[in-house]
Amino acid sequence: FKIDEHGLVAAAERDGKPAVWVSCADVERQPEEGSQVFWANPGTPLKTVMLAMHRSQTAPVALFDEGSRFVGAIGIRDVLSAVLRR
Repeated sequence: FKIDEHGLVAAAERDGKPAVWVSCADVERQPEEGSQVFWANPGTPLKTVMLAMHRSQTAPVALFDEGSRFVGAIGIRDVLSAVLRR
């Protein structure tokens, strides 16, 4: 993803092509085909993040705070660690 001068996402791409920037909260409303890049907020359910990774066939999922600032990413290892802790 590309960050603008205000620290917000201006554009996203996948495999060098423009992609649709989508919240994990909207993952079930997105078509299964297509080029989406998903993002999450703290508190997004793990199941939702996992579905986004599966639908987009990409990981990690970008993590943004309530002010839309990039704060990290949730990768496969993070998901597996969380599942194993349950």
